[in-house]
Amino acid sequence: MVQTEILDFLQQGAFYRKPEGNFVIFKGEGGSELSYQDFFSSSLQEFTAKRQSQELSEADFRHLLLSFVAGHQPQLTRADFKNPWRQGFDRSFAQILNKIHGGEIDKALPIVSSRCAQVPRASERAFWILNLMSQPSRLHLYGLWNSEFGVLGASPEILFHIKSGVLKTMAVAGTLPKSQLQDRLPLLEDSKEIAEHQWVIADLKTQLATLGSVQVGKTESVELPHLFHLMTDLKVQLNSQGSWTAVQLCRLLHPTPALGVSPRSRGFQWLKDLPDQSDRGLFGAPVVFRLSVDEMIAIVAIRNIQWFSSSQRQETLVSSGCGLVKDSDLEREWQELMAKQNSTFQTLGIL
Repeated sequence: MVQTEILDFLQQGAFYRKPEGNFVIFKGEGGSELSYQDFFSSSLQEFTAKRQSQELSEADFRHLLLSFVAGHQPQLTRADFKNPWRQGFDRSFAQILNKIHGGEIDKALPIVSSRCAQVPRASERAFWILNLMSQPSRLHLYGLWNSEFGVLGASPEILFHIKSGVLKTMAVAGTLPKSQLQDRLPLLEDSKEIAEHQWVIADLKTQLATLGSVQVGKTESVELPHLFHLMTDLKVQLNSQGSWTAVQLCRLLHPTPALGVSPRSRGFQWLKDLPDQSDRGLFGAPVVFRLSVDEMIAIVAIRNIQWFSSSQRQETLVSSGCGLVKDSDLEREWQELMAKQNSTFQTLGIL
C-alpha cells in the first residue's frame, strides 16, 4: 500500500494483526478472504472491498497512518458518548437471575452500550488503529468497515484458529478489573468466576468432540492492560483435514457460553427481547480472516467500537458484557461492565 491508497483503505477496508506483528491488510475482492456475521444471525456474510490484500510490517503500516493523520485531531471524545442505560441493565439482570433461580439456565450474558450520535471520519479511524497498535501481542487487533458500518477492536478471544488440520480455540470467562484488585479474590481463587469458566470449557469440549480428540490446556489468570481474565486453551486434531468450512465451524461454536447462554441447548435468541440487547451488531460475533490456503482465524469481536451509517441510523457504540450466574451481584457486575468499557475507550485513545 502506498500513501495515495491509504484514504481508499480508510473508507473501505479491513485488517488483522498476525501474532508475529505484521498486519494483513484486506482490500481485496472475494469473500473467501474475510467474512463476518451479526451476533444474532445464523450465517456468515462476505466482506468485499476494492483491491487485493497484502501484508505490511507494523512499522510501514504505522508510517502510512501517521502520515495520514498528521495535522488532524480526533473529533469524538468520551463526552460525546451517553452512558449505558442503567435501568435497562437492572431489568435484564432481574430477568436473567429469575431464569437461573428457576432452573431454566445456568448463565447468560447481557451487554450494555455507550452511544454517540456521530460516526468517525477516516482520520479518526486511522487514529484509533494507531492507538490499538500499542496493545500487547496476545490481543488480536482487527477491523473492517465500509460506507454502512464498521468495527475496530483488540480482542483477547478467538472462536477458532485452523492451520494444517489443527483447530485451536479457547475458553475466556472470568474477569477481574485491575481497579478492583484490593476488593476481590484473585481469579483462580474466586469460586464464582471459576464456575463460570468451567461451564465454557465443558461446552467447548462437547462441541469439539464431533471434530476429533480434544486436548484441554491449563487454566491461567492472564494479565491484560486493564483487566485479568481466566483463559484455557483447547486443541483438536481434525478428523478430516480441510473439510470444515468457516460457516460450519461458526454454526458449531458461536456463541460459546462466554458470550451467550449456558446450557447451549436453551438457545440465545431470547436475549434479543431483553432491554437494550437487540442491536448488538458484531459485538461478540465471529469475524473470520482467511490468512492462507490452509489457515483461517475467527476473532470473537469484543473490546471494540462499532459504528452504523445509513439514512435510518447514525450511531457509534462501545459495548461490554458480563456473565451472570446464580451468585452474581448487581453492583459488582455493573462495575465490571464499566471497567471493560473504560478499558476500550482508553485503548482507542478516546478521552
